[in-house]
Amino acid sequence: DSPGKLHPSAPGLWGTFLKNEELYPDPRGAEITGMCQVAEGLLVFTESTTFMIVISFAGKGFQTKTLHPTIGCVAPSSIQTMPNGMAVWLGREGFYAYRTTDSGPQVDLISREISTDLLKINRARALQSTAAVDVREKKYRCWVPMEGSRTNNICWEFDGQGWTRRSDVGASAVCVTQDHRHYMITTGTSTISGGAAAEGVWLLDHQVQSWLPTPRAAMVQTCWLRAGHAGKRGSPKSVYLWFREMSSGTVNIETQRDWKSTVVDTTT
Repeated sequence: DSPGKLHPSAPGLWGTFLKNEELYPDPRGAEITGMCQVAEGLLVFTESTTFMIVISFAGKGFQTKTLHPTIGCVAPSSIQTMPNGMAVWLGREGFYAYRTTDSGPQVDLISREISTDLLKINRARALQSTAAVDVREKKYRCWVPMEGSRTNNICWEFDGQGWTRRSDVGASAVCVTQDHRHYMITTGTSTISGGAAAEGVWLLDHQVQSWLPTPRAAMVQTCWLRAGHAGKRGSPKSVYLWFREMSSGTVNIETQRDWKSTVVDTTT
Protein backbone atom coordinates (compact mmCIF):
# COMPACT_ATOMS: atom_id res chain seq x y z
CA ASP A 1 0.00 0.00 0.00
CA SER A 2 0.95 3.62 -0.47
CA PRO A 3 2.73 5.17 2.59
CA GLY A 4 0.60 8.27 2.03
CA LYS A 5 -2.78 6.54 2.35
CA LEU A 6 -5.14 6.46 5.33
CA HIS A 7 -8.04 4.01 5.57
CA PRO A 8 -10.48 4.71 8.43
CA SER A 9 -12.45 1.89 9.98
CA ALA A 10 -16.24 2.00 10.20
CA PRO A 11 -17.51 4.04 13.20
CA GLY A 12 -18.02 1.73 16.17
CA LEU A 13 -16.48 -1.22 14.28
CA TRP A 14 -12.78 -1.15 15.03
CA GLY A 15 -10.82 -2.93 12.30
CA THR A 16 -13.71 -3.04 9.83
CA PHE A 17 -12.69 -1.18 6.67
CA LEU A 18 -15.23 -0.16 4.05
CA LYS A 19 -14.53 0.06 0.33
CA ASN A 20 -13.61 3.36 -1.32
CA GLU A 21 -13.05 5.13 2.01
CA GLU A 22 -9.33 5.70 1.52
CA LEU A 23 -7.90 9.15 2.21
CA TYR A 24 -4.77 10.76 0.79
CA PRO A 25 -4.16 13.84 2.99
CA ASP A 26 -1.30 15.00 0.76
CA PRO A 27 -2.39 15.18 -2.90
CA ARG A 28 1.19 14.36 -3.89
CA GLY A 29 1.02 11.10 -1.95
CA ALA A 30 3.87 12.04 0.42
CA GLU A 31 4.59 9.53 3.17
CA ILE A 32 2.65 10.01 6.41
CA THR A 33 5.14 10.48 9.26
CA GLY A 34 2.79 10.73 12.23
CA MET A 35 -0.73 11.20 13.58
CA CYS A 36 -2.15 12.78 16.72
CA GLN A 37 -5.69 13.06 18.06
CA VAL A 38 -6.77 16.53 19.19
CA ALA A 39 -10.11 17.97 20.24
CA GLU A 40 -10.88 19.28 16.75
CA GLY A 41 -10.02 16.09 14.87
CA LEU A 42 -6.97 14.12 13.77
CA LEU A 43 -3.64 15.75 13.01
CA VAL A 44 -1.82 13.99 10.16
CA PHE A 45 1.77 14.84 9.26
CA THR A 46 4.12 14.36 6.39
CA GLU A 47 7.71 15.50 6.75
CA SER A 48 6.83 18.93 5.35
CA THR A 49 3.06 19.44 5.83
CA THR A 50 0.42 19.29 8.56
CA PHE A 51 -3.19 18.29 7.82
CA MET A 52 -6.39 18.08 9.84
CA ILE A 53 -8.95 15.32 9.23
CA VAL A 54 -12.49 15.98 10.46
CA ILE A 55 -15.94 14.54 9.86
CA SER A 56 -17.33 15.77 6.54
CA PHE A 57 -20.00 18.45 6.41
CA ALA A 58 -22.42 15.85 5.06
CA GLY A 59 -22.01 13.85 8.28
CA LYS A 60 -20.74 10.78 6.45
CA GLY A 61 -17.08 10.01 5.92
CA PHE A 62 -14.20 12.38 6.49
CA GLN A 63 -12.60 15.39 4.85
CA THR A 64 -9.06 16.73 4.89
CA LYS A 65 -7.82 20.29 5.11
CA THR A 66 -4.28 21.65 5.09
CA LEU A 67 -3.36 23.12 8.47
CA HIS A 68 0.14 24.29 7.49
CA PRO A 69 1.75 23.86 4.05
CA THR A 70 5.41 23.96 5.13
CA ILE A 71 5.54 22.50 8.67
CA GLY A 72 5.63 18.75 9.19
CA CYS A 73 6.91 16.06 11.55
CA VAL A 74 10.17 14.11 11.23
CA ALA A 75 9.77 11.72 14.20
CA PRO A 76 6.45 9.97 14.87
CA SER A 77 7.42 9.03 18.43
CA SER A 78 8.07 12.71 19.25
CA ILE A 79 4.35 13.55 19.04
CA GLN A 80 2.77 14.01 22.46
CA THR A 81 -0.13 15.96 23.98
CA MET A 82 0.42 18.21 26.99
CA PRO A 83 -2.08 18.24 29.90
CA ASN A 84 -3.52 21.53 28.56
CA GLY A 85 -4.36 19.88 25.22
CA MET A 86 -1.44 21.34 23.27
CA ALA A 87 0.18 18.86 20.87
CA VAL A 88 3.99 19.05 20.55
CA TRP A 89 6.28 17.35 18.04
CA LEU A 90 9.68 17.57 16.33
CA GLY A 91 9.85 19.06 12.84
CA ARG A 92 12.62 20.03 10.47
CA GLU A 93 13.31 23.40 12.10
CA GLY A 94 12.69 22.42 15.71
CA PHE A 95 9.76 21.72 18.00
CA TYR A 96 6.26 22.80 17.03
CA ALA A 97 2.95 23.02 18.87
CA TYR A 98 -0.67 22.89 17.80
CA ARG A 99 -3.19 24.79 19.88
CA THR A 100 -6.55 26.49 19.49
CA THR A 101 -6.69 30.26 20.06
CA ASP A 102 -9.41 32.88 19.80
CA SER A 103 -8.47 33.31 16.15
CA GLY A 104 -8.67 29.57 15.48
CA PRO A 105 -6.27 26.61 15.37
CA GLN A 106 -2.63 27.40 14.71
CA VAL A 107 0.78 25.75 14.46
CA ASP A 108 3.73 27.59 16.03
CA LEU A 109 7.47 27.06 16.37
CA ILE A 110 8.04 26.93 20.14
CA SER A 111 11.80 26.25 20.24
CA ARG A 112 13.26 29.53 18.97
CA GLU A 113 15.27 30.06 22.15
CA ILE A 114 17.19 26.80 21.55
CA SER A 115 17.25 26.99 17.74
CA THR A 116 21.07 27.22 17.65
CA ASP A 117 21.39 24.05 19.72
CA LEU A 118 18.85 22.16 17.62
CA LEU A 119 20.98 22.75 14.51
CA LYS A 120 23.24 20.05 15.97
CA ILE A 121 20.58 17.31 15.77
CA ASN A 122 21.77 14.33 13.72
CA ARG A 123 19.27 14.73 10.86
CA ALA A 124 20.00 11.27 9.50
CA ARG A 125 18.69 9.77 12.76
CA ALA A 126 16.09 12.35 13.83
CA LEU A 127 13.44 9.76 12.93
CA GLN A 128 14.32 7.74 16.05
CA SER A 129 13.61 10.61 18.48
CA THR A 130 11.19 9.62 21.23
CA ALA A 131 9.11 11.60 23.70
CA ALA A 132 6.66 11.42 26.60
CA VAL A 133 4.88 13.84 28.91
CA ASP A 134 5.59 13.87 32.63
CA VAL A 135 2.07 14.09 34.09
CA ARG A 136 3.24 15.18 37.52
CA GLU A 137 5.64 17.93 36.43
CA LYS A 138 3.60 18.75 33.31
CA LYS A 139 6.71 18.59 31.14
CA TYR A 140 7.19 17.40 27.58
CA ARG A 141 10.43 15.41 27.29
CA CYS A 142 11.97 14.45 23.95
CA TRP A 143 15.22 12.53 23.50
CA VAL A 144 17.08 13.33 20.27
CA PRO A 145 20.46 12.35 18.73
CA MET A 146 22.80 15.35 18.96
CA GLU A 147 26.15 16.14 17.36
CA GLY A 148 26.48 13.05 15.21
CA SER A 149 25.37 10.64 17.92
CA ARG A 150 23.76 7.41 16.72
CA THR A 151 21.64 7.24 19.89
CA ASN A 152 19.24 9.68 21.54
CA ASN A 153 21.80 11.21 23.89
CA ILE A 154 20.14 14.52 24.83
CA CYS A 155 16.69 15.16 26.30
CA TRP A 156 14.92 18.49 25.74
CA GLU A 157 12.26 19.39 28.29
CA PHE A 158 9.44 21.90 27.73
CA ASP A 159 7.16 23.07 30.55
CA GLY A 160 4.93 25.30 28.43
CA GLN A 161 7.13 28.35 28.99
CA GLY A 162 10.77 27.49 28.32
CA TRP A 163 13.29 24.76 27.55
CA THR A 164 15.86 22.87 29.60
CA ARG A 165 18.11 19.94 28.68
CA ARG A 166 19.34 16.83 30.45
CA SER A 167 21.90 14.20 29.50
CA ASP A 168 21.76 11.73 32.39
CA VAL A 169 19.72 9.21 30.38
CA GLY A 170 19.94 8.30 26.70
CA ALA A 171 16.52 6.88 25.83
CA SER A 172 15.75 4.64 22.87
CA ALA A 173 12.10 4.43 24.02
CA VAL A 174 10.03 5.98 26.79
CA CYS A 175 6.56 5.50 28.27
CA VAL A 176 4.44 6.60 31.25
CA THR A 177 2.57 4.09 33.40
CA GLN A 178 -1.21 4.40 33.16
CA ASP A 179 -1.94 4.36 36.89
CA HIS A 180 -1.92 6.74 39.84
CA ARG A 181 1.89 6.71 39.99
CA HIS A 182 2.51 7.96 36.42
CA TYR A 183 6.07 6.65 36.42
CA MET A 184 8.18 7.56 33.40
CA ILE A 185 10.17 4.51 32.25
CA THR A 186 12.94 4.60 29.66
CA THR A 187 15.13 2.04 27.93
CA GLY A 188 18.65 2.93 26.92
CA THR A 189 21.76 4.08 28.74
CA SER A 190 22.18 5.98 32.00
CA THR A 191 25.05 7.36 34.03
CA ILE A 192 25.53 5.34 37.21
CA SER A 193 27.72 5.78 40.26
CA GLY A 194 31.32 6.48 39.33
CA GLY A 195 30.40 8.14 36.04
CA ALA A 196 30.09 4.93 34.02
CA ALA A 197 27.29 4.38 31.49
CA ALA A 198 25.13 1.27 31.69
CA GLU A 199 22.34 -0.10 29.50
CA GLY A 200 19.01 -1.13 30.93
CA VAL A 201 15.49 -0.06 31.85
CA TRP A 202 15.34 3.04 34.01
CA LEU A 203 12.73 4.64 36.25
CA LEU A 204 13.26 8.34 35.70
CA ASP A 205 13.85 10.66 38.67
CA HIS A 206 13.35 7.93 41.27
CA GLN A 207 15.77 5.85 43.28
CA VAL A 208 15.58 2.15 44.05
CA GLN A 209 15.95 0.65 47.52
CA SER A 210 19.39 -0.75 46.75
CA TRP A 211 20.76 2.64 45.69
CA LEU A 212 23.51 4.08 47.90
CA PRO A 213 24.54 7.75 47.59
CA THR A 214 28.07 8.23 46.26
CA PRO A 215 29.90 11.40 45.25
CA ARG A 216 28.54 12.84 42.01
CA ALA A 217 29.15 15.98 40.00
CA ALA A 218 26.42 18.07 38.35
CA MET A 219 26.72 21.18 36.18
CA VAL A 220 24.19 23.98 35.71
CA GLN A 221 24.76 26.24 32.70
CA THR A 222 22.91 29.53 32.18
CA CYS A 223 22.97 32.26 29.54
CA TRP A 224 25.32 35.15 30.22
CA LEU A 225 24.49 37.22 27.13
CA ARG A 226 20.93 38.34 26.46
CA ALA A 227 19.42 39.95 23.37
CA GLY A 228 18.33 43.51 23.98
CA HIS A 229 20.93 44.08 26.70
CA ALA A 230 24.08 44.65 24.67
CA GLY A 231 27.16 45.19 26.82
CA LYS A 232 25.46 43.89 29.97
CA ARG A 233 25.79 40.49 31.56
CA GLY A 234 22.70 38.37 31.81
CA SER A 235 23.96 35.84 34.35
CA PRO A 236 21.65 35.19 37.30
CA LYS A 237 22.62 36.80 40.59
CA SER A 238 21.14 34.02 42.72
CA VAL A 239 21.03 30.25 42.40
CA TYR A 240 18.72 28.21 44.65
CA LEU A 241 19.28 24.52 45.37
CA TRP A 242 16.62 22.20 46.81
CA PHE A 243 17.62 19.03 48.64
CA ARG A 244 15.60 16.11 49.98
CA GLU A 245 16.52 15.32 53.57
CA MET A 246 17.58 11.68 53.65
CA SER A 247 21.26 11.54 54.63
CA SER A 248 24.09 13.68 55.95
CA GLY A 249 26.69 14.93 53.50
CA THR A 250 28.63 17.84 52.02
CA VAL A 251 28.04 19.81 48.86
CA ASN A 252 30.85 21.72 47.18
CA ILE A 253 29.77 24.49 44.79
CA GLU A 254 32.20 26.04 42.32
CA THR A 255 31.14 29.13 40.38
CA GLN A 256 32.41 30.18 36.96
CA ARG A 257 31.41 33.29 35.02
CA ASP A 258 30.97 34.18 31.37
CA TRP A 259 31.57 30.61 30.16
CA LYS A 260 35.20 30.72 31.33
CA SER A 261 36.90 27.78 33.02
CA THR A 262 38.34 29.85 35.86
CA VAL A 263 36.60 29.19 39.20
CA VAL A 264 35.76 32.55 40.82
CA ASP A 265 34.08 31.27 43.98
CA THR A 266 33.94 28.06 46.00
CA THR A 267 31.33 27.35 48.67
CA THR A 268 30.93 24.27 50.88
